[in-house]
Amino acid sequence: PAPPSITSMSPDFLYEDKGKQVTITGTNLGSPTTVSIGGINGSVVSATYSSAVVDFPAGNYTNNTLTYTTAVGSGNYTYDVRTRNIIPVDASAASNDDEHQTITSAVDGLYSWYDNTVFNAGDLPGAKTIQVMSGTYSEMVVPNTSLNPVAGNGLIIEVKPGQQATVEAAGLNYGFDVNLDYTTITGFTVQNALNDNIRTQGNNCEISYNKCTKAQLAGIRAYNNTLIQHNLIYNNSSFGIYLESATNATVEQNTTYKN
Repeated sequence: PAPPSITSMSPDFLYEDKGKQVTITGTNLGSPTTVSIGGINGSVVSATYSSAVVDFPAGNYTNNTLTYTTAVGSGNYTYDVRTRNIIPVDASAASNDDEHQTITSAVDGLYSWYDNTVFNAGDLPGAKTIQVMSGTYSEMVVPNTSLNPVAGNGLIIEVKPGQQATVEAAGLNYGFDVNLDYTTITGFTVQNALNDNIRTQGNNCEISYNKCTKAQLAGIRAYNNTLIQHNLIYNNSSFGIYLESATNATVEQNTTYKN
């Protein structure tokens, strides 16, 4: 028997924040022991003599070399591993598309890629934007607290301009529960949370241009020095805006009623 030989991979590329299911074509591909790209192991779905299907997760890929290993030996192939600072979310995307299907998947994928590296360093320095297409997203968005946005290179979670996105938090404690510094949440309709529709606990955050309604507690709850502006906050059961242990918070040009 000969070691594996790879002639092609499809699709042609993956993003580190998303990963992808890839079909590998070649010879001697049966019974792999490991299949990896840049130190990230894939999960083998199927493998025959001439092709294999492998799921590669989001992660910090250290290079673009595929290593395909069987009991006989290994074969290598250069694959296109990409990075991006605008990470798209589309509820209508297929599972193997480049867009994430949920906001949670996007922020989790960002963490798998960047971990606790400051955003002004790493393999693609700059602000990280989670950009959300139209749709209803039934989820509680809780970014990993090890993410490390910094001044000038923060985390932005936004609705893509011209789109309309709703975070439906019915049965969930929060729509957004963010304990990070330098994070912006903008453009969403957030509704029906058991506690607060949007809660931020970090420093130098911004909550802007959102519609927050029908929370059991507050439409927006913020700690520390947060900018809260241009939001529409209505029909929340207890509070429109609740500042808790907030110092140097700025609240301006919001519309609140029936809270």
